[in-house]
Amino acid sequence: MKKKVIYLLVFFVAVNVNVIAQNCDFYFPLNEGSELITKSYDKKDNLTGWSKQTIKKKENLSNGTSITMLVESYDTKEDTAISKTELKYECRDNIIYVDMNAFINQASFAAYKDMEVKVTTKDMTFPAELKVNDVLDNGNIEIKVSSQGTQILTSVVSITNRKVLAIESVTTPAGTFECYKITSDIESKMIFTVKTTIVEWYAKEVGSVRSENYDKTGKLVSYSVLEGLTKK
Repeated sequence: MKKKVIYLLVFFVAVNVNVIAQNCDFYFPLNEGSELITKSYDKKDNLTGWSKQTIKKKENLSNGTSITMLVESYDTKEDTAISKTELKYECRDNIIYVDMNAFINQASFAAYKDMEVKVTTKDMTFPAELKVNDVLDNGNIEIKVSSQGTQILTSVVSITNRKVLAIESVTTPAGTFECYKITSDIESKMIFTVKTTIVEWYAKEVGSVRSENYDKTGKLVSYSVLEGLTKK
């Protein structure tokens, strides 16, 4: 009887640990086929483009969940995507790992598609449960382009000073959402250096419902808004 009790205790502890490990709150939809439509504007409210994000695949991992998302980008005049990118996000042991390919401007590297491209990243992460005043990990991505052994181009994107400032209600054409307000500094180096500050509002199981981009002087440069949401 004593052995049976010990066995049951071990069993229930193992089950609890497994449940805790997989208790991931993602900041985009979890179900395959769900779609988000986001439109981008300049500081004068002129439409500059839009994107569609579709959840293509969801996988259960031994210690969490993996999501594959297709991002299709469009300009203001065409109905055909000018770029398509698959991004992969994972939540392992209550930590969400962000695919740093999301920070690559695919159009900028189209001319180098037949060359040697080496990508080095430092994962940017979120805790599965955000809290106000959290200071989040930095992220980094470095891209080196070479041709026949000669380095042609180096591009570096660094995301730093990531902080959770508040919980705020945000209304967009897609609805009203309770969001975590997160700020970060982004420095992009390629031919020249560009420094910006990003303010984003994230809702659980939705994603970024609004994003604002400010230059180094604090002036608004552009913003994006969630216009449509279809959850499966």
